[in-house]
Amino acid sequence: MKILSLFVGVPLVLTVVSCAPSADVQARRILTGDPHWPLVLADAQRTIRHREQQDFWAANARYTPYSYDGRVWVIRVSGAYPVDIWSDFIDLRMRNDGTVLDYAPSQQHESMVSGR
Repeated sequence: MKILSLFVGVPLVLTVVSCAPSADVQARRILTGDPHWPLVLADAQRTIRHREQQDFWAANARYTPYSYDGRVWVIRVSGAYPVDIWSDFIDLRMRNDGTVLDYAPSQQHESMVSGR
């Protein structure tokens, strides 16, 4: 009987533990559920579209909120930018009203393209 419970119990525990989201994932899910997020997301998409002059990339990029302190959002925008390298990203810091405080594109593509 103990062996049977071992065969049932161990896989069940492993399944539950492996399916549980990490604290980071849970925090991001909470942030995307914030009532301000849809407006901030729209402002971030407008900002990317305006600054990068690439409608397709702005519409298809992934917008991930990393933190929010009640006034300022920290958002990472990632996608195949600008030379189809998925690891490139843009970090944004924005207020709830859409004011951009910081706009920092990654420079990873330069070293990858030049071979450094």
